[in-house]
Amino acid sequence: MDRRKALRNIGLSAGFMAASPGLLSILQSCTTDQNTWVPQTLTPEQGAVLRGVVDVILPKSDTPSASEVNVPEFIDKFVGSAMTIDEQKLFIFSLDGLVGNLKSEYGNIEKISSEEYEAYLTKHLREAAKNEETHNAAINSYSEAIKNGEPVVGDPAAISFSSLAKIREMAVFAYKNSEMVGEQVLPYLPVPGGYTGCGSLEELTGGKAWSL
Repeated sequence: MDRRKALRNIGLSAGFMAASPGLLSILQSCTTDQNTWVPQTLTPEQGAVLRGVVDVILPKSDTPSASEVNVPEFIDKFVGSAMTIDEQKLFIFSLDGLVGNLKSEYGNIEKISSEEYEAYLTKHLREAAKNEETHNAAINSYSEAIKNGEPVVGDPAAISFSSLAKIREMAVFAYKNSEMVGEQVLPYLPVPGGYTGCGSLEELTGGKAWSL
């Protein structure tokens, strides 16, 4: 499967985030060298899982990987500065659950390979597609419990689905709208040129979405 096709059909394979000025401002502030990046909102362990997951969703090929264009840093900042308190609590609850599930399956987080991350994502996202309605109902109940200050006990499969789905949504948004991908990977016109009113994306850009 070519994961880069997610960039062509962002609304089909992942959730939708609108490219508002506020989100683009957060994205533009993410310039830290990923070898020295330290999460500001998430824990180092959560940050390590985040990096492992996004680099499987958007791996390095002839184009940069997600971490090479600061996707983990964007997600960390987005969680800390753009989510509501309840959204933040739900995301961190789900991410904590994902970390625990990965530890149970593979042991030390720092030693999980990209192949193991890929196997985990393939398994849980495929299973989630069969049980999406059940998982969504569980996630809604977690959200209500968090809002009401009640203890939350989660189903491991639903927790993994919730965390992976949200990470995928944010990762594809950040990747597609990063400066490097916008100017070097996606079709980009810094100054508007000729107008072709009826051309298809396949004809105009080889099927790729235009860069913002």
